Amino acid sequence: RSIVIVKHELWIANMDYFGIVIVKLSTGISTNIILVQEPVSLYYDSTNNLVYVSCKGKHRTGAVYAINPKTLRTVKEYHTIEMEHPTGVISHDNTLYVAEQTLGCILTFDLSSTKYLGKIVKHIGEIEQIILSDC
Repeated sequence: RSIVIVKHELWIANMDYFGIVIVKLSTGISTNIILVQEPVSLYYDSTNNLVYVSCKGKHRTGAVYAINPKTLRTVKEYHTIEMEHPTGVISHDNTLYVAEQTLGCILTFDLSSTKYLGKIVKHIGEIEQIILSDC
């Protein structure tokens, strides 16, 4: 459903593999699989060296996980009772922005503490991805 380049690897969100498939760019060979429930979107934050994975859940159990690309371990989890189908993810100025497809809104979280900050855009329909631009 999503791909991102993390240094010399390609990370692929693949629900058929029940997780993230990691492929070495130089060889095209998969080197690892990180098991996560229904991965939807990937975002690599090179400043904090974390990969954010949005995962769809049932009965409002969606979440975004911050994964350390060196250890392949989850180091933070972002969620709120309202989140069911998080899609696009991006960060800016210590805020994590998450497109929530079921609710048709953008949810915000404190990047450091994982605290839910609230909705900034509401009722805009099904959202797949978000991009922040300086223009």
